[in-house]
Amino acid sequence: MNLSISMADRNKRLGWDESSNHTDSYDSLLKDPDDFNKSWMQEIRIRPGLKLSILDFSPPVDTVINFDVEHAKLIFGYFFSGAVKSAINYGLSRKMSINAKTGFCGISFLPHLRVSNKFPAGSSVSAIHIQMDPVLLSVMIEEEFDYMPADFRAIIKGTLGQHYYRSGTMVPSMQTAVCQMLNCPYQGLTKRLFLESKAVELIALQLEQSVFGNNGARMLPALCPADIERIHEAKDIIVHNMQKPPSLLELARQVGLNDFKLKKGFRQVFGKTVFGYLHEHRMEQSRQLLEERKMNVKEVSYVIGYMNSHSFSDAFKKQFGVRPSTYQQGNDFSLR
Repeated sequence: MNLSISMADRNKRLGWDESSNHTDSYDSLLKDPDDFNKSWMQEIRIRPGLKLSILDFSPPVDTVINFDVEHAKLIFGYFFSGAVKSAINYGLSRKMSINAKTGFCGISFLPHLRVSNKFPAGSSVSAIHIQMDPVLLSVMIEEEFDYMPADFRAIIKGTLGQHYYRSGTMVPSMQTAVCQMLNCPYQGLTKRLFLESKAVELIALQLEQSVFGNNGARMLPALCPADIERIHEAKDIIVHNMQKPPSLLELARQVGLNDFKLKKGFRQVFGKTVFGYLHEHRMEQSRQLLEERKMNVKEVSYVIGYMNSHSFSDAFKKQFGVRPSTYQQGNDFSLR
């Protein structure tokens, strides 16, 4: 015997009703009223643009559930247990099949999506799906956008006609997060915040595995000669103003770059952050001044931009392994 239903009449045909004792306005719990199969599906609106579906389903007969996704979404799927066969139609005339089972995970962006999911009788399915609006993800990864692969950037920007699909196997950290979501002990606002944090964790892990790949290696955006010249100009500004350096935003304004490109470009050119470079320059200058013995430790700390000589002493010791006063008193400057 087979049972075929659509999402529109899913609740009625499966005998699922909204739980009478569930009051969270953002949370819809669909449950077998007789609790015969202990079947339930939770749909949780985490925030605008982010929805979570948690499924624990044990159909007594082969069951097919058909549904459409009206607006293109990024869908992150995780199968903790069970199996499902999915026939997917997307775009104008594209088709694909997916056999998901225990340990499966995937990420997709398939416009004009129509799906037919077949659950075999007796299969105990525990799964989580996260639907995310690409606009929301673009806000979350704004500063890292240029590090995304070109095909993934295209769907985040909403380029028409683009589609995306990657699948893999859940790593232990994913399995742990899914298990924690399936067994969430909280209610109300605490529950929503907990599930949101775990959903974001899963998305991050899935992006690292399926989008970046190669152990997360990212292709750095190319810098044009004009940008490199501006980055060197930024270096000169902080070096010449080490007593009172400008903020990152002010530095970016002075050289004509946005702060994101300045941060990422500076690391590409010099291998350090802007203020990491400034710190090392300060330490090197302080070492040279101490060797000259024309100023005491307090004066040196002020010259290089430290208002507190104790903070300078701690930073110098961390950099060179010895206090500046001890270094200045020594006769053999072996740290050169």
